[in-house]
Amino acid sequence: FICFRRAGHSEAEDPTIIRTDPTELKLGNITGLVFDENNSPVENAVIEYSREIYTTDVNGYFRIKDTGASAAGGLVKINKDGYFKSFKFAFIETQQTSHLRIQLIEKNDAQSLNGTNGGIISVNGGGKITFPERSLVDENNVSYEGEATIYTHWYNPSDDNLNASMPGDLRGVSNDEKLVQLSTFGMMAVEIFSQSGQKLNLANGITAAIEFPLPQSLANNAPEEIPTWSLDEQTGVWIEESTASLNNGNYIAEVSHFSFWNCDIPANLIKLKGKV
Repeated sequence: FICFRRAGHSEAEDPTIIRTDPTELKLGNITGLVFDENNSPVENAVIEYSREIYTTDVNGYFRIKDTGASAAGGLVKINKDGYFKSFKFAFIETQQTSHLRIQLIEKNDAQSLNGTNGGIISVNGGGKITFPERSLVDENNVSYEGEATIYTHWYNPSDDNLNASMPGDLRGVSNDEKLVQLSTFGMMAVEIFSQSGQKLNLANGITAAIEFPLPQSLANNAPEEIPTWSLDEQTGVWIEESTASLNNGNYIAEVSHFSFWNCDIPANLIKLKGKV
């Protein structure tokens, strides 16, 4: 089963549980290559799988031996200081090796925002984020009114490397608690830090506006209104939250918290298996 809590819900509340058919655990190996936007290997990236920790070598390579995953796949978490986190699902066949290609996105577009005044952050590649006045709080829910550092990245849905760079594999859970497969029209990563390096987020009851640029290649099939989804970083699954409206070539959404956000059309999830 998949278990998750919706954003803004407390740990004391019961989680939502999506039950799936029980599946056999398959045993095999997982290997992977981690590289950056210049296709250079990323050394010493931290790989977490099944509560075990591994690291990439000088070639960006890692190997997880004699491990297991269900037919739904096992979640691999990838992290390195200075980069946005990534999440991938590994699918294992018995006594065989599953291989992953993972592109980490560097946090190289730092911008400053005054917590008291709020303001607009421009996103490299297009789009922007608008913060209201006094909208930021620290991890203890205390209002933050100093200078904040904000890192953003827009995942271009028409990018050839999207499958390697995006978090997860576009599996989601809809508002009616159904497992769905998503078709993305753009994703955004946002991380906010205080001057001391403490992570910040939006205060309860406060929203910020994200504008997702829409590539011209997708304009003909773009709906006027599209569901928005946030990533559950514990499960790697996108959770439906609200909607975004198309305006002058941008999808505009109001969001209540930050990590990864996505504009997607959901479709029925099917199982397709074969060999070449």
